[in-house]
Amino acid sequence: MNRQRLRKIAKKYEKKDVLYKAEEIERRVRKVSHIIAKAHRGTKDLVLVGVLNGAAIFTRDLLFFLHEFGMSPQLGFIGMSLFDDSNKRRLDGPRITSPLSIDVTEKTVMVAEDVIETGDTMRLLIKHLKSLGVRKVEIVTVMANYGFKPNKFGLPKTHICFRKIPEHFIAGYGMDNKGMDRGYPHIYRVYAKGQPRPVGQF
Repeated sequence: MNRQRLRKIAKKYEKKDVLYKAEEIERRVRKVSHIIAKAHRGTKDLVLVGVLNGAAIFTRDLLFFLHEFGMSPQLGFIGMSLFDDSNKRRLDGPRITSPLSIDVTEKTVMVAEDVIETGDTMRLLIKHLKSLGVRKVEIVTVMANYGFKPNKFGLPKTHICFRKIPEHFIAGYGMDNKGMDRGYPHIYRVYAKGQPRPVGQF
């Protein structure tokens, strides 16, 4: 890649309000993976299920780190969305957009999600997984709102890498901003048009 191209990429991203840098994300995901590996040591039927599209990169990293800690879970994906097919109109509730790619009957499933806010998406997914005959389900998420507690949301044990302010919309590290920036390595805050930025930010 030439220098001019690199300068254009740098200029595109230099004004983003970065909340968590790639190095911090890697450290935290590795730590959470270690916790999961210790808790599931000896579990031979563990299946890691990534929720598309937002958790794709997170799921990859979890898989690598779990392997580093001596585990070799099976891997599957399921598509879920809160938006219509155009990805522009928010729906009244989540929907499954692509079926689970692996058999989970009588298996222990670790669901990898990008963000948990209301818990609606996870409740629908957990219900769906139970209908498929899973033995046990846990969740691991990149982010969850401050104040989120799995039992209050009717969800199983949840491993959380980072917390977020409920009003904040975030992107990067697999999560998109209007379909863009999934490949951006850091997690940043997205501001609505005309929304003032905090003092000290770009």
